[in-house]
Amino acid sequence: MDEMKQATLIIYRSENGRDGWQPVMPDDVPGWVSNPITLGRLIAGEECMKADEGGNGSAWYRAVKVLSDEDVARIEKAKAKRARRAKHTVH
Repeated sequence: MDEMKQATLIIYRSENGRDGWQPVMPDDVPGWVSNPITLGRLIAGEECMKADEGGNGSAWYRAVKVLSDEDVARIEKAKAKRARRAKHTVH
């Protein structure tokens, strides 16, 4: 059975989507931002807002993934493996 992967995300909010980004407490994240489709877009690096909310739309939201020590170790191991392969590749 496949293991479900989890990630820790910090959700940020900005009134205009350009500056003033502030972290949002989990209980204060709007439901539409927590929607799996929206979260997928945020994880992919997009910024999101809800155009039909209020007179000018909602605030903007973005997410930053927090890497665990295991994530960092896995990334470093993969980089070292690629470097070893590149060193032994004949061009």
